[in-house]
Amino acid sequence: MFLRQLVQFAIGAAGLGIASHFIGEAIPVSALRPDRFPFAPFRWERGGRIYQKVGVQKWKLWLPDKSRYVGSMVPKNLKGDHSREHMARLVIETCRAELVHVILLLLSPIFLLYLAPGYRTLFATLYGVSHFPFIIVQRYNRPRLRRLLVYYDGAASRRWQAT
Repeated sequence: MFLRQLVQFAIGAAGLGIASHFIGEAIPVSALRPDRFPFAPFRWERGGRIYQKVGVQKWKLWLPDKSRYVGSMVPKNLKGDHSREHMARLVIETCRAELVHVILLLLSPIFLLYLAPGYRTLFATLYGVSHFPFIIVQRYNRPRLRRLLVYYDGAASRRWQAT
């Protein structure tokens, strides 16, 4: 019985994951405003530093990153491309990823509809909770990337004035 429920859960989770890719890619950039709610940092987040208390900088690289496997996605790192455009795109991509994971978190009760009693609550809860680390990573990285952009813009401005 457990194995059957696990397979049904895995099929449902995979279906949501595939659908979320297309939904995420369909979100217009104009809807992803890092300076506005819900993406703007809350005061209590202290520019993302609050997440260091849960060790995000140590475990974030262990999380799966779909952009490593899907070539059409923007790579979620600065390796090789430190341009202002790439950094700005990464800020937007953190908004996109956060929104997709929040949507998936909100959809976790879907497992309550078709899994057997005794399993539905367990799997729905595990699925919902599994999205928190991804949301934390986005909320940790976005302020850091925005600070880099401000530094980059200031440095570019200083170079321009020096010539």
